[in-house]
This record gives sequence, C-alpha cells and structure tokens, in this order.
Amino acid sequence: MLENAGILAWVAVNLATAVSYFVLGLIVSRFFAAYGLFPAPIWLPAGVATVAAMAGGLRVLPGIFLGSFLANDLLFAPALYVTTTISITNALGPVIGALVLLRVRPERGLFTSFVGVIAFIVCTTFLSPGISAAGGTLGMALGHPIDVMELYSRWVNWWLTDSGGTVYLAPALILWMGLEDEHAYSGTEQRHLF
Repeated sequence: MLENAGILAWVAVNLATAVSYFVLGLIVSRFFAAYGLFPAPIWLPAGVATVAAMAGGLRVLPGIFLGSFLANDLLFAPALYVTTTISITNALGPVIGALVLLRVRPERGLFTSFVGVIAFIVCTTFLSPGISAAGGTLGMALGHPIDVMELYSRWVNWWLTDSGGTVYLAPALILWMGLEDEHAYSGTEQRHLF
C-alpha cells in the first residue's frame, strides 16, 4: 500500500492523520461537553491514531503527535509541558500497540479468527491505551500533589475512554481502508507496512 511511498506521500499521510485526529477531537469534545460529560466517555481520535499506526507504523508518529498536541493545546489548554507529555504517549501508545500487533497477528487475519480478535483487543484496547493513559496521567500529575487513588482513577478513566474510542471506530476504519485484506499482510509485504 504505502510501503514504497515517497517522502511527500508520508508528509501528506501525517498531515491527514493530524487533521483527522484534531477534527474528530473537536467534534467529540464539543458533543460531550454539550451534555456536561468531560472527559468524553469515548475518545474517537484514539481510533484514528490506532488505524494510522497500523497503516504506517513509526512513519505516522509525527502526525499522531501533532494531532494530539493540537487537540490538547487548542481544546483543553493545559500547560505546554502537560500537552507535550500527553501527546508523546498518545503517539507512542498506538505505534507500540500496532508494532506488537504486527508481531502477534495470525496469518488468517485479525477479524477472521478468535486468536486474531484477541490479539487486536489486547494490543489496541489494553496495551496502546494503557501507554497513553500512563502518559496522560503523568502529564496531569506533574507539578501537582495527587494521591495514589486519584492517579489510579485518572489512569482508569483515560484508559477506558481511549479503549472505547478504539473499539468503536478502529475496526470499521481498518475494514474500510482494506488493512485487513488478506493480501495486504501476506508474506514479506506484512513486514513492510511498518
């Protein structure tokens, strides 16, 4: 798919990822804020980040970081060091989850076998959001005295919102974009996606 793309194509993919992340974050935050729900019960940009990471691996890390940075800075306006910490782990979580998923993905595909579904769930709704939640919780705790129970509560809340957004959006995007096509992951082509 994109494994042989030039630098301009990767710049375009990163910009599209950043814009998609930010716009979806804007929509989600405004929608749930209208109902007095913050943080949002599902954070759909996590699904965008997961799919981008599955399609481009490390090469989309800048786009995920930029989208997260813009969303956090412009929509929620925390201190710069908080935004940066959150955005680093919001980008690293999906990429690490996608790289692990590539290693454990069964030959038959993610959604065509029980093992594939379990691998998808573990990597994209436990591992990836767990990393993002850790960074988000750490970023929010920097410079503030917070007790352990409050840290745990924030981490769980962050993890659940990212997991929910990923489960809700990522499978549909993966299938729509053809990332689950058997030919897309066959043999050596699978290794070049990341």
